[in-house]
Amino acid sequence: MNRKPTPEEFLKEKKDTMWMMARFPFPEDEDVFALNNFRVIPKVVVYKNEEHFNIINLREFGILDEVLKSKCLEIGCGAGKGLEQLYDHGTGTFCALEPEMEAFEFVTNKFKDKDILVINKTFEEAKFQPEIFDFIYSHHVIEHIRNPLLLIEKSKEWLKVGGKLMVSSPNADGFHPRVFGIDKWRNTFQTHVWLPGKNMLFKILERSGFKILKFITYGGFEAPRNIFGNIGNWLLKKFNMGDLISILAEKI
Repeated sequence: MNRKPTPEEFLKEKKDTMWMMARFPFPEDEDVFALNNFRVIPKVVVYKNEEHFNIINLREFGILDEVLKSKCLEIGCGAGKGLEQLYDHGTGTFCALEPEMEAFEFVTNKFKDKDILVINKTFEEAKFQPEIFDFIYSHHVIEHIRNPLLLIEKSKEWLKVGGKLMVSSPNADGFHPRVFGIDKWRNTFQTHVWLPGKNMLFKILERSGFKILKFITYGGFEAPRNIFGNIGNWLLKKFNMGDLISILAEKI
């Protein structure tokens, strides 16, 4: 694992990430701390938008209602915002893996009055019964790990046949990295172990026994934006050339 960023590097990364996320929420307050190279946990959670990006993605994929009734696992829940929203609006069973101790303690305290199970283990260490979950998801985790294929294989092992997996990450096949080059891409951070793209993620998922159902991309032009930036981001999303990607796949 790479070294932990300095405070200056972390604040720069936070700013870059805020620009990249475009219309998606990110903590506004400055009272934050970094977890082991890449995770961001706000001490006082303040979000620009009410909905977490996982909720937005699930709605766009048309499976939010289904997931709210399912047995779900989040791999790397961070501050737990999306997981909390699923629980608050759902009737299913919700649990998560969170290996970082600071994040684990944060969400454990946050969920003390909620029936959400958070386990302080990596996905490599975790042991679940085969075919126990209906839905598994990870949000911007896969680019930070050295064994992404194992994450996909573990997800397949834990999912029921027909169960769904949602993976979100940077998209190295997007417009900006292709046009300006990976080395000048704003989503190239020292804390990313590798930079996945749509084509590579499709190959990993399909070779692991998943069927790609849908994908969406988003982000690209810096915020704050004018009308031209808004139109540009709309076009990038429309033609699936955004800098970030979410993929929905089914275990077959």
